[in-house]
Amino acid sequence: MRVVLEALEDPHPLIGLATGRSTALLHERLVSSHRSGQTDLGRATWVMLDEYLDIPQSDPRSFRNQLCRDFDGIFDAGSTRLIGPDLGLHDPSAICADFRSATAGVAPHVQLLGIGRNGHVGFNEPGSKADSRTRVVTLSATTLADLDPAVWPGPDRPTRAVTRGVADIAEARTIVLLAFGTAKAEAVASVLTGPVTTACPASLLRDHPDLRVFVDEAAASLL
Repeated sequence: MRVVLEALEDPHPLIGLATGRSTALLHERLVSSHRSGQTDLGRATWVMLDEYLDIPQSDPRSFRNQLCRDFDGIFDAGSTRLIGPDLGLHDPSAICADFRSATAGVAPHVQLLGIGRNGHVGFNEPGSKADSRTRVVTLSATTLADLDPAVWPGPDRPTRAVTRGVADIAEARTIVLLAFGTAKAEAVASVLTGPVTTACPASLLRDHPDLRVFVDEAAASLL
């Protein structure tokens, strides 16, 4: 958390957010720090990393709505301080184009990342290239299998998303990659000790000048 708190001391802090279990606890601690008066999250601009497509803007399962719940009282779905895909545009191409325009030249002070079992970051699935930019992607079988069936019953599971690309992520001043649990151990080992390859998109960030990886014992078990 210290990395984010330091970035928030900038006159115009810009923080890249990710969703998922890996980052949820960090979000909780940041909000707690804000409410205790230790820091002011309200000064920051927040940038989403990705979003499901083919769901309505009001869907509580959207990443935008998840982040608004995580940061309750800091920003809401309509806040100009939360830059992200606009599902209200409906058409995936229009959503992508708008998101690409909104984030053109946007380089967060800190970009928070989780990692998928297959090594994806954001929704940059295996095969994504180092020079990839914001685009519409088809979710991999592994990613779809990891969706909570209680949250996403089969028929309405999203199969597409819009994501910032590997090159967009790499423009952040500092990248914080979080991974917890044995399910992430193989991906963590691939990132840190395997070849740099599009088969594990997170490995493409290994040479970033300020990549910080935080894992628990279980996620580090194959190192």
